[in-house]
Amino acid sequence: MKLSVKKAIESYIERFLQHLINKYGTESVKSDVLKKATFDERKGEYKPFHQALIPSELLRIQRFFRSFSTSLGQGVFEFMAKVVAESNEKWVDVKLKYKFLAFASPNIQSAVDTFIENILTGKIKPYPYPKFPEPESQDKKRLW
Repeated sequence: MKLSVKKAIESYIERFLQHLINKYGTESVKSDVLKKATFDERKGEYKPFHQALIPSELLRIQRFFRSFSTSLGQGVFEFMAKVVAESNEKWVDVKLKYKFLAFASPNIQSAVDTFIENILTGKIKPYPYPKFPEPESQDKKRLW
């Protein structure tokens, strides 16, 4: 991995963690976070049993970890994948949160599945890519 990619990821993670420290660090925010953990007006959620049974500090920690995990998956990991992909000249266009439809003839889907299985079991290396077959039919299967 290129040093510039490592530095970009390191810098992003530092900013991400500093944001979390700032968000959950002050007493005023702590009470706000606790309120959101037990009562969310936007979602119509009220959790009186949580509030009665679980100490407020644990509720705050639980809220922190849920937010942390979501942010990690929807922000940090996506950013890392984007930076790594952009550093590789094989990827011409890199997008985040981009939806697309893909269809393939069943024989092509089978060849791709076999290729992935062979990589995962160590039978082959991912590069170079094999030559995939031409479609055998017009019957197409949605890939996602």
